[in-house]
Amino acid sequence: MTNELDAIAKPLLEETDSLITAGLTKALSNIGLAEDATRSLCEFVMISGPPAEFLTSIDNLELPETTVESINELKELSDHLTSFGVIEPVIFDASMARGLDYYTGIVFEAFDSTGEIVRAILGGGRYADLVEAVGGSPLTGVGFGMGETVIWELMKLRDVFDGKSLSSVDLYLAPIKSEPIPQLLKLATRLKKQFKVICNPFSWKIGRHFEFADQKNAKITILLGMRDIDNNVVSVRIMHNSEQLSLAMDEDLEAELHKLLTSIDEDFDN
Repeated sequence: MTNELDAIAKPLLEETDSLITAGLTKALSNIGLAEDATRSLCEFVMISGPPAEFLTSIDNLELPETTVESINELKELSDHLTSFGVIEPVIFDASMARGLDYYTGIVFEAFDSTGEIVRAILGGGRYADLVEAVGGSPLTGVGFGMGETVIWELMKLRDVFDGKSLSSVDLYLAPIKSEPIPQLLKLATRLKKQFKVICNPFSWKIGRHFEFADQKNAKITILLGMRDIDNNVVSVRIMHNSEQLSLAMDEDLEAELHKLLTSIDEDFDN
């Protein structure tokens, strides 16, 4: 019986793209869309793959200006995902659509990369005016919803926290203005290999960053500005005594940070 099902399913799977295109073409024709527009739309929504491949394919199409603006947002997102070091499992899919009409930008869904759980873990997107629409102040944002059942199944499959303490943070990283954000993300990705790190990519005022670092019980705050990048250094603030210094952003940075953290722990012990 299994062999018979495989024999039926295999040709269907091989023809999935053509079947989807045929169904979409028929549906668009039924609502009166012109043949050229139907063909272009079908070609567009069938583009899916790793970000670099996706963006290359999209660049080969003639697109309206509003769509080009959206693609530019995807290019910026791709740059940030690369800086975070999480670009590898990401797929850009032009056919993705969420069922709620308040989204005004990129939408997304997250899945277990191993394939052990096939349901989406979460889904959401960007919205520009949702808060104001429901009676609040004008406020843009990104939101998502997740199901506790899927999270619970994932937690049973893997011990995510593995006994790690979440009560304090070694390093709090923040940018000075918005220009150094890509470099900040790369630095955070590097330091997360040895330290407990919070990276806040918002270009807040410095005082607000210090307040937030205190709330998170961070031992050290690292600020990164364009002047720091030009001088290949990071600006460091020891949170419990407000001491400030600069450290070279080279291969010895981790060792210097370990020394500072050890000294901080000794101060508290004494």
